This record gives sequence, structure tokens and C-alpha cells, in this order.
Amino acid sequence: MSSVKVDISNLRNNRGFGMQPGDADFDGQGSGYPAQYLPAENFTYAGVEFSFPQYTQGRGNDNVLAQGQTLAVPRGRYVGIHMLAAAETAIATGSVTAVYGDGTTSSGSFLVDPFWDWPVSELHSIIFTLLTVLSTPLEAT
Repeated sequence: MSSVKVDISNLRNNRGFGMQPGDADFDGQGSGYPAQYLPAENFTYAGVEFSFPQYTQGRGNDNVLAQGQTLAVPRGRYVGIHMLAAAETAIATGSVTAVYGDGTTSSGSFLVDPFWDWPVSELHSIIFTLLTVLSTPLEAT
């Protein structure tokens, strides 16, 4: 099965990766992921191809805080939505709603584990959560 990447760069509204303390603010308290451990710009995770923003000096945003944004997808038939997600300090919940060309909708819920947990493990690893939200066919128009 093939996948279609959807460009979300125009929706980036947060900086989650930094080179030193205070360079990012993933959680609203100045914390973030260490930029030196970013994955490659183009990589495959769990069989799905992703484009991942790379670190840039300064204050460029590299991720999207989910705040009810709408994503336009290319016209076609889809069987699901895959996205990389992370939560701050507790499990986050939410939903994704697909709006079809005829105005009908379909929704799916999701849970996202926090990007760190106390006590911090000795591995200090970044764990990506791959979400597959909808399993019913979608048709974008």
C-alpha cells in the first residue's frame, strides 16, 4: 500500500527541538527534544514514509500544536491517517475528523504517550508514537 505525504509546514506553530536549554519550547516551559538526535529529513517509520523538519538556527518552528487545524489532502481514496505525535507530560487524547466531499464526516480517537516520563530512563530516548486514526475508506475531493 502506498502513502501520500501531506505538507503541514504552513501549520507549524511550535519549536520542539533545540541545541541548548531554552532554544525550544515543546511544553510551554522551555523544554524540548535535543536537536542533535533528530531523525533524517526523509525517513520511514513502521512502514510509513515521513518528511521531518530539520533544525535551523534561530527560532523557526518545527512542529504543530494540535489546535483544531484543518488539513487539505489531495483528491483520492484513503484508508487511514498516519501521523507522528508526542504529548508533554501526560497522556494526551484527541480525535481526527475527516470531512468528505459530500459533507459527511467520520471521526477517530487517539491517545499519545508523553515525550518523557518520570523517572527519566537511562536511555533518554525519543519515542515516536505512530497513530493510525481512521480505518474506514476516505475519499477526498
